Amino acid sequence: MERERSRRSSSRSSRHDSGERGRERDRELRDRAKELELRESRRFKEKKEAAEPEADPERDQRTVFAYQMPLKATEQDVYEFFSQAGKVSGHTFVWFS
Repeated sequence: MERERSRRSSSRSSRHDSGERGRERDRELRDRAKELELRESRRFKEKKEAAEPEADPERDQRTVFAYQMPLKATEQDVYEFFSQAGKVSGHTFVWFS
């Protein structure tokens, strides 16, 4: 009877130890995952900042995006049209067909 009790208590303590180790391992894995997530978010932020030049509010105020232009319109036509509103300092045309 005494042997059986000691055997039971030792098996309980070993189960308790393995459960404790499992929780500790889970905690370590969560900490690693958080650390990786933080690193990735920093990398993403750094890449985004490097890819996007600093915004120029003055340029944004004088930038015009024109959509659904007639297919027959030439660059000269567009330039002349917008020149009526003010000085055209530069232009970029993107044509989709």
